[in-house]
Amino acid sequence: MLNDGIAQLPDNIYGYLPDILQSGCNLFDDKTERDIFLLSTLTVISGCLPHVYGKYDNRSVYANIYLFVVASASSGKGVLNWARYFGKAIHDHKRETSKIDHQIYEQTVKDAKTESNKANIEFSEEPKSKRLFIPANSSSAVFLKVLSDNDGRGILFETEADTLSQNLKQDWGNYDTIMRAAFHHEPVNQLRRNEDLEVENPCLSILLSGTPEQVRNLIPTPENGLFSRFCFYSFPLKLEWKNVFTHTGVDIEQTLRHISEKIFALYTILEEKQGVYFDLSSTQKQTLNECFETWQKELFLLCGKEIIPTIRRLGLITFRISMILTCARFEKELHHLEIIKCTNIDFEIAMSVIEVLIDHAVNIYSILPQQQILTGKKAELYHCLPTEFSWDVAIKQGQNMQMSEATINRFLRTCYFKKTDYGKYQKTK
Repeated sequence: MLNDGIAQLPDNIYGYLPDILQSGCNLFDDKTERDIFLLSTLTVISGCLPHVYGKYDNRSVYANIYLFVVASASSGKGVLNWARYFGKAIHDHKRETSKIDHQIYEQTVKDAKTESNKANIEFSEEPKSKRLFIPANSSSAVFLKVLSDNDGRGILFETEADTLSQNLKQDWGNYDTIMRAAFHHEPVNQLRRNEDLEVENPCLSILLSGTPEQVRNLIPTPENGLFSRFCFYSFPLKLEWKNVFTHTGVDIEQTLRHISEKIFALYTILEEKQGVYFDLSSTQKQTLNECFETWQKELFLLCGKEIIPTIRRLGLITFRISMILTCARFEKELHHLEIIKCTNIDFEIAMSVIEVLIDHAVNIYSILPQQQILTGKKAELYHCLPTEFSWDVAIKQGQNMQMSEATINRFLRTCYFKKTDYGKYQKTK
């Protein structure tokens, strides 16, 4: 079960987004839909920024992020499908180029066979299969081949997480090790009969949606390496009917196709460059370090050591989101820039987004099977609280146990509690 009071992205960040993102987000009035759309488009754009990199923990890192949108069936997760449009022009161009290359190759083979009776004819290498979006139901060999054919880059986009879960259970489809390695751009390889595939520097982005049960199917425990590599955004089912005939007069598809062309133009510029180096200012680096040191202590107190890999990788994801936002803001100037510095507004947006996503990570952490038993101060606070209580009672009780207000608030947003009214809560277990 998901908590009803889970945090949403701050409203004030939307007015400061880069134009290319703001124009898309303005298409959605519902706060949850707008949040999902923003996070999903950030994920898609993260797979459309070739050769943009920065240094994090002394390693070169690229913009790629993994996102899992979690809610019960028919809750409105489908809005993330609109984010696919941000990469559509790139994907269509790659597919059309690949189609033409294969037609030329097939005609060359046909002509050679017609002109020669020799048993063995050497033909040119078969064309690569170019695409941006990679199907989740691919075999591990095909998945790695597609990455290899696309210079190690691609976006795994799947709206039904069970498709991926079922695939990973098959011997031929088990590429979760590739997903884990690709998060850090570590080399991946596969040796099969007559085929030796290796991707030296994979840059993979992943966008999934599914139900809480589908999360548990894919990631059964926090110790599974995939959990700490994903951002999560979760929300409960709203018991209200949506007017499906409302029309604002804006053609969403047409607007997003226009944005898609802008992303394609940005992608084309970056493909032609040797590299664009992204960096934070010294003040931004200090702020990131200080905030995550505090958050790590709070999360350790709340969840234990199993959450530490998640909070540490969210630090890297903050850096990557800052990179994406800055590239989007400088889309028209990138053709002549070799170095880009993160703007203060983009860094502040990234930090605001991550602070909310920490709450969502804790919420998902709490629904995993191995985390159903409360321990430590969480258990102590839970048992001290009455079945129904107010926010100030929980804060006072938690602070008596040396828990910070932020830590208590995060605990209240987990599946162990339900928000019944403003400032009012109820135990759920």
